[in-house]
Amino acid sequence: RNVHGQKHTWSGLELKPGGNPLKDLSGKTFDIKATLRPEGAEQAGFNIRGKRITYDAVKNKLHALGKSTPLDMHNESVKLRVVVDVASIEVFANEGRKVMSFSVPLDPKNTSLKLFTQGGSTRVPSLTVWKCTSVWQ
Repeated sequence: RNVHGQKHTWSGLELKPGGNPLKDLSGKTFDIKATLRPEGAEQAGFNIRGKRITYDAVKNKLHALGKSTPLDMHNESVKLRVVVDVASIEVFANEGRKVMSFSVPLDPKNTSLKLFTQGGSTRVPSLTVWKCTSVWQ
């Protein structure tokens, strides 16, 4: 059964500090694919239901939910896929070269979604967000 529901896509975004192209989206479960190209930004990433996933372009590290792993850019960009379920978040970086998986309680009242950049702008060549549905009937 396909869990992908409503699909939202963007291309060629230039994200500036304080901007959030995802401000009108909310939900509990998502499948997110993004290519981030920090152009002067120190950090870029997502805040999903109050949980932060950040690529640190200065230290070449991916930070998520209190953990971190080294992550180098490829072709001046980082590819992230983030799968958010009711009680878990999985992060796949650079097409699976790095994987971070978390079983984590998520506040059912917090359904916010944010894409952010800090310390400069980040180019976002491609961004796709699917709101997901349950496989359970």
